Amino acid sequence: MSNVLALISIILLVICAVPVGYLLFLMIAAAFYRTSRQPEVKPISFVCLIPAHNEALTLPVTLQTIKALRTGKAAAPRIIVVADNCTDQTAEIAREAGVIIYERQDANLRGKGQALQWAISRLLKEYSASEFEALVVLDADTIPHAAFLKEAEISLARGAQVLQSRYDVLKQHESWRTLLLFSAFIIYNHIRPLGRAALGLSDGLRGNGMVFRREVLERFPWQAFSIVEDIEYTNRLAMSGLKVTYAPQAIVYGQAATTGQQAASQRMRWEGGRWQQARQDVPRLLGYAFRKASMVAFDRAMDLIIPPLALLVLAVLGG
Repeated sequence: MSNVLALISIILLVICAVPVGYLLFLMIAAAFYRTSRQPEVKPISFVCLIPAHNEALTLPVTLQTIKALRTGKAAAPRIIVVADNCTDQTAEIAREAGVIIYERQDANLRGKGQALQWAISRLLKEYSASEFEALVVLDADTIPHAAFLKEAEISLARGAQVLQSRYDVLKQHESWRTLLLFSAFIIYNHIRPLGRAALGLSDGLRGNGMVFRREVLERFPWQAFSIVEDIEYTNRLAMSGLKVTYAPQAIVYGQAATTGQQAASQRMRWEGGRWQQARQDVPRLLGYAFRKASMVAFDRAMDLIIPPLALLVLAVLGG
């Protein structure tokens, strides 16, 4: 019996060794991240797009902070709220705030991915290249840092085509749960991306605080409709040779789950979508990585293969 347990322990440790080693490698690489000198920044006309499904409670504060955003040249962004299949006062609140409102009602094509495709397609038709040079996607319960657009503009001036901002938690010390979530966010949403940036790899889009140059959206129309539409679109870019640049100075703050049940439900839903996307994309990413000698695609595959941090820790302790 002891031999069987020992064998199981060895197998567990071997299985865990690769993802743990890879995560440690990224964390060590993060220590070598350095920002380049600030380039000459040209004014960029931003459009802030806010997909919202029944967000009447959180939208007013979000719009207030977004309306206060300015770039380095003090240019105000164009703000558009997509009231997607709403049954509350989301659209009315957006109108009262003085922003542009896109209302969408489609019982068959539901979800954030469908709303993004519909809205982006409409934006590209309605606004010229000079009126709309870059798109910012923010959730309706998000508070962007006051310097968000300035930092995004600097990163775009350095040559980035797609940006992912740093995604932190609001009210970090409100409870032990928000503090724990904040710690996890630091590792997943900051340290790991810093390591990838130091190694010249691609960050992953996280659905909130995303920035795209117009040309990218024209070349790669939004066609990601899964539960993890951000991961789906990231992988498509990776297999096209395009990287997502991490912009750590551009920060957005999102609402944390208030109860354990809510947190568990969100996590299970997201992880289920991630594993489903992994089954679809990992073989293609690895195939592209070996054909094109692409470390970006290989890293994206590894990111999907690595289990959640909590599960990884339990497996190591079990081993």
